[in-house]
Amino acid sequence: MDLTWILIAIAAYVLVCVVIYFIQERFIFQPEKLKQDFVFNYDFPFEEQFFDIEPGVRINALYFHAKNPKGLVVYFHGNRRSIKGYGKISVDFTENGYDVFMMSYRGFGKSTGRRSEKGILS
Repeated sequence: MDLTWILIAIAAYVLVCVVIYFIQERFIFQPEKLKQDFVFNYDFPFEEQFFDIEPGVRINALYFHAKNPKGLVVYFHGNRRSIKGYGKISVDFTENGYDVFMMSYRGFGKSTGRRSEKGILS
């Protein structure tokens, strides 16, 4: 095999790896964005909360209430959608006596800001 073809194959492989590295978040994170005036509608008690973390970053959360709670479940949804689609899961916990707190990550749902490792750690 000619050395030129080997070098072309290596260069193509490296190029593909670099491109995938820079666009990987588009494949991994699939946020559902909601308008700020979106109204959550559930048939069980909850309250919507907002946390201003830093300028330009506002985290949206829902707090679901159980009667006579035994404790609190902090629920972190996956890498898709927003808390709108996960709110119905809270019933499994509230019916068993646990309050549930869930939030949308930066850039998901009504939360603002950009996802970053530094942002997650802060």
